Amino acid sequence: MQVFSKTIYPMLHNYFKTAFRSLLRNKVYTLINILGLAIGIASALLIFLVVQFELSIDTYHQNYKEIYHLLSYDKQEGDYSPGVPLPTKNALKLDFPELKQVANISSREEVQVDVEAKANTQTKRFKEDEGVFYVEPEFFEIFDFTWVIGDPKNSLDAAGKVVLSESIARKYFGSNQKAMGKTLQLDQVDELEVSGIIKDAPQNTDFPLAIVASYKTLTKRTAPQYLNEWGSISSSDHVYMRIPSTLNESIIRKRLKDLVVKHRSAGKAEDFAFVAQKLKDIHYDDRAENFSGSIVGREIIMGLIMVGFFLVIVACINFVNLATAQAVNRSREVGVRKVMGSSRQHLLYQFLGETFILVLFSVILAIALAELVIPQFSKLLDIPISLNVFQNPVLLLFLLGITLVVTLLAGFYPALIMSSFNPVQALKSKITPKVIGGFSLRRGLVIVQFALAQILIIGMLVGIFQMQFIRSLPLGFDKEAIVTIPIPTDSVGFAMSEPIDQLRREISQFPGVLHVSFANRTPSSNSNWAYNFNLEGKHKLDDDVDVEVKMADTAYFSTYGLQLVAGRVYQSADTINELVVNETLVKKFGFKKPEDIIGVTGLLGGRTGKRKIVGVVKDFHTTSLHKPITPCVISTRKNHYYEIGLKVESAGLKNTLKALESTYSAAYPKHLFEYKFLNDTITEYYEFEGILITFIRVFACIGIFISCLGLYGLVSFMAVQRNKEVGIRKVLGATFQDICMIYYREFTVLILIAFFIATPLAWYFMSAWLQNFAYRIPLHWWIFALAGLGVALLAVLIISFKALRSARVNPIEALRYE
Repeated sequence: MQVFSKTIYPMLHNYFKTAFRSLLRNKVYTLINILGLAIGIASALLIFLVVQFELSIDTYHQNYKEIYHLLSYDKQEGDYSPGVPLPTKNALKLDFPELKQVANISSREEVQVDVEAKANTQTKRFKEDEGVFYVEPEFFEIFDFTWVIGDPKNSLDAAGKVVLSESIARKYFGSNQKAMGKTLQLDQVDELEVSGIIKDAPQNTDFPLAIVASYKTLTKRTAPQYLNEWGSISSSDHVYMRIPSTLNESIIRKRLKDLVVKHRSAGKAEDFAFVAQKLKDIHYDDRAENFSGSIVGREIIMGLIMVGFFLVIVACINFVNLATAQAVNRSREVGVRKVMGSSRQHLLYQFLGETFILVLFSVILAIALAELVIPQFSKLLDIPISLNVFQNPVLLLFLLGITLVVTLLAGFYPALIMSSFNPVQALKSKITPKVIGGFSLRRGLVIVQFALAQILIIGMLVGIFQMQFIRSLPLGFDKEAIVTIPIPTDSVGFAMSEPIDQLRREISQFPGVLHVSFANRTPSSNSNWAYNFNLEGKHKLDDDVDVEVKMADTAYFSTYGLQLVAGRVYQSADTINELVVNETLVKKFGFKKPEDIIGVTGLLGGRTGKRKIVGVVKDFHTTSLHKPITPCVISTRKNHYYEIGLKVESAGLKNTLKALESTYSAAYPKHLFEYKFLNDTITEYYEFEGILITFIRVFACIGIFISCLGLYGLVSFMAVQRNKEVGIRKVLGATFQDICMIYYREFTVLILIAFFIATPLAWYFMSAWLQNFAYRIPLHWWIFALAGLGVALLAVLIISFKALRSARVNPIEALRYE
């Protein structure tokens, strides 16, 4: 302790005192460095919080590394489905005895919930967009969800039971205790008694459990033939299992292959496979959807990490540039210290101490900046992030780590350079930028800095243009002023079609309604039906073709503006009668002209029933532009009309919607009236890309700002160094343009080199990102030129501003002491 108080403490005290004095002497450069580092570190801090949250999805389950989800893979079409045939679970239990647990789980969306009401009061109705599941008790043996009341073995062991999350229990009944024993109905079909309460699922999960009904409730009302049907797959029917870690992936694949061969017919087994998807990969795997509807690819996460790294590097480059630029001014200080006995090691510690203090202030300011923007940031990304280090010790380690790393990155080289000065040369003022290699180093760092900034700008521009392209691309149907209203289903899952004809007549009379159509889905939907399809006779292919199927009335074509290119619309009927196909299907079967397929008989769903093709419709997009147009068949089936589509006039829309609600409520008195605009639904397809572009736009602007801040500092320092040179030139008759050229020559070539480095790198990254879209913009040369021109103009403005100030200085002031 005495050694510390007598030796180490005075030395550290002297280091910090000297460091503070040095920083205060150079206020402008200190402020530029702190601001640049703070903004860079704040950006990295926000990205760290986002990445940490995304990487934590469902890792709180104790055995998450052993949990797998089963995907269905259609080898012929190359498509994956998150659903599996209903008999899969029992087959796994029988043929795969090593499995510890296997559970069926079926998801539901947009479910109406009717809550038991008190006597003489109206039934309370709610709509749950997500979080409604039918599960087997084994599900809670696989996953770790906390039970507040009840237990997984008894609470879901029979039909008619349901478990609620705490927030849902409070929402429906006021408290957990009041909810127990109460009843509720799902979609006017399943009457359930509350038998348990679980804690709300944490936010870092893809299982947003809200209402969990017993799986036996579902199977009780499902026809036995469907429970044993291997040829039918619904994306709502999932199987999760826990596989021992002793089984490697090759064994798992073989066992699943054997299971398919055993249970599916020979022809179907060849084109089908089960794929075991790890729980820890579900959130990042875009082959199939998950329950939360949120998929963030690992390449996106890696891209965010790279952006954060880039911004910190850009900020560190600012520091190194300014520190080496000031090294000449501090050469005498180094010389005096060395003459007075300071070793190179002591000087190294001294300059690193200065950097550490500056970085420490920057980190504190970065935390304050991050705290200010976190609420808006969290709202934009719809994820919970906070700066509570007590609840997140990894965050504390990150802050300590980034403080040390930035101190070394930003301070080590300048400290190494300044501590190496020869004291004789330093005291004789013979230390020049050329001697320390400052010019070449700064040039290289400026090139790196502006190359990174231009990569971010190009990424931002490509993202913006791609999203504009998507929003303006013709979809092949009319999506403007289209209102969609869901139709309730019965206990078997068919649409409640009895009131449809009456609804059609009444709604058609409304003055604000132009067209009315009933269908299973709109032309573009994320919930599409797929069937096997082939043609009869000589046009029949060896393998059936997977087609998307739209069940719709005859008004479907006029309501959505679908264009016939051959034939006619099918005749009105309540069941599948005639077929209309799209142009892609015509080409799939080798017909040269749409007219050639008219009159040919099609086999839909592998059935022997013959359906004549009577029309060909122009291609339209049935889903988002991430996927290409696929073969499509449109026909009629009244009990599959799950949606009303209305083409409405904008004028008087409020009154039209009010009249629609009244008419709908009369037809379906026990169901809530809800509507959506088709335009909004289609916009939701690209919600994640929109957020990503906003994200990149923000950080691209930050990267440019930090780069410009550093450029301003360098030009300012150059102006001080060349103050006398400018004075002499002005005395000799130099104009403002001549003064500007002094500064332009130093940086124009550097920014141009940065452009040629950034262009191929940005092209590579953005080409890879655009591959996610089936329809994408070409990477035009002018996008890269626009980014380079923008950076060059910013640099010119900054340089011109400083040059103007230098040109205005009276040359007498600069030359007074010469």
